[in-house]
Amino acid sequence: MLTGVFQVSRVVSNLERSLAFYRDLLGMTVASDAMAPPGPAQTSPYLDKFFNKDGVRMKYLSLRSGALYAPSCLELTCWEEPASAPMPKFGPWDVGFHWLQLRVDSVEAMHKKLSAAGVRFLGPPVVADRWKAVMCFDPDGYGIELLQSPLEPSA
Repeated sequence: MLTGVFQVSRVVSNLERSLAFYRDLLGMTVASDAMAPPGPAQTSPYLDKFFNKDGVRMKYLSLRSGALYAPSCLELTCWEEPASAPMPKFGPWDVGFHWLQLRVDSVEAMHKKLSAAGVRFLGPPVVADRWKAVMCFDPDGYGIELLQSPLEPSA
């Protein structure tokens, strides 16, 4: 029986650049049990068995938001062996596109902060019912939906 979702993993092209985005811009924290850089890439018989490939080498770390109960919510993995292919360019309407929804206290403030840092957005923030949201992209092109809820009802 399924008991819950532990984490979501994303393969990234540059672990340090992705860490700067998720930690420094979005405010996530590195989980205390993470295998964080700097340091050598991880390799082990377990990884070879798990990924069904000999000689895999990877760096990874786990990030969390203070609002989550799980020890981590997002794992970033950067492969050294085998090398990763670049992510295909997906649109939000294409099969294979997925995004992570993150709750924020102010969509407008995050939009302003991330825009100033050069982060790419799908469009401006929108309001629907009692929700405000905006879609942006991380350095590798993964979608991030910033979601503010609930908004006060309109008068």
